[in-house]
Formats: sequence, C-alpha cells, structure tokens
Amino acid sequence: MKTFIAVVNFALLLAYLHAIGVVPEARAPVDQFLRILEQYRSYLVTERGLAESSIPVTFHVAESLCRTLDHRLEEHSPAEVSAYVAALSARSSAGWSKKTVSALVSFLRFLDVTGITAELLVAALPKLAGVASP
Repeated sequence: MKTFIAVVNFALLLAYLHAIGVVPEARAPVDQFLRILEQYRSYLVTERGLAESSIPVTFHVAESLCRTLDHRLEEHSPAEVSAYVAALSARSSAGWSKKTVSALVSFLRFLDVTGITAELLVAALPKLAGVASP
C-alpha cells in the first residue's frame, strides 16, 4: 500500500476568506518582523563582521525576544526588556544568561541605530558579571 502526501495550496482559499472578511489579514506584522530579522542578520555580517558560524545564537536570542513581545519591535519598552531578561535568567545558567545579555546588547543597538525603536533600550539590560557594559 502506498502512502500519499497531499500538498495543498491554501492561498486561493485564504485570499477569498480575506476578501469576504471571514479571516483577518495577519501577514503584514509577521512579514515586517521577518524583514527586520533578515536586516539584523545582514547587519551582523556586514557591520559587525560576525562569521556565519557565530550568528545562530545571537540571531536566536533576537528572534526569541521578538516572539515573546508579540513582534512589536517598535513598541519595546525598557520594562519589558528588563522583565524578559529577568525571567530568562531565572531559568537559565549564569553562562547562558551572560550570552543572552551580550546578544541582546547587539540586537537592541541595531534597533536603535536603524531607528526601529524610539528609545535606547540597551540601558534597560541588567548588568551581569562578565558581560560588557551596554
């Protein structure tokens, strides 16, 4: 007996459901989120000079922060960033917490330099022993 895997393209159905108002359009924020993350990846290589092998951890931390804060990249507040790091540090080792803060320094500086955030969020990061100051 053969097993068939059906690949279905729902684009036409979704377009129709969007057109009649049954399903709200939700792609724009995710598309913007992905575009900004790709800009960040490019920034890490071109501006910061990171090797491709160094990018996954830094990129993962940035992506995790954005997903936790519901993709609201331009609305991050210092309190949200600080609470995120505190919660993450509470369930992580000291070494991983240090890596996370270092990666967040890079990402938050990127958000500031590119004008995505209105306020400088790097200052909201807690100081952990062995982590470079923001």
